[in-house]
Amino acid sequence: PQPTPETAPEPTPEPELAPEPEELPVLSALPDDVPREEAYYSAYRTYVAEKNAFPDTRQFGRYLLHSYGATGRDGGPLSEGYLRGFIRDFQLRLRTEMETEHIP
Repeated sequence: PQPTPETAPEPTPEPELAPEPEELPVLSALPDDVPREEAYYSAYRTYVAEKNAFPDTRQFGRYLLHSYGATGRDGGPLSEGYLRGFIRDFQLRLRTEMETEHIP
């Protein structure tokens, strides 16, 4: 016999899934159409503009990870050793640009 609407079993509710742990959003990815050094420099300039300070290698690696999704081999931030040369060059380059932009 077919169950009638009065005798039909009530549907069991779907189990609620636990919410995913919150992760930091990736705001944007590093552009593929420019050299990696230029993409990093653009991110470096953005960091300095946002924080009004020059980042060290650790801060910059974490910034690249959280803001652009740039990861090292282990899935964490890019290594400080890898970023050290970039940071040194970027700081000199940005200081030079800042000095020439403010000449009356």
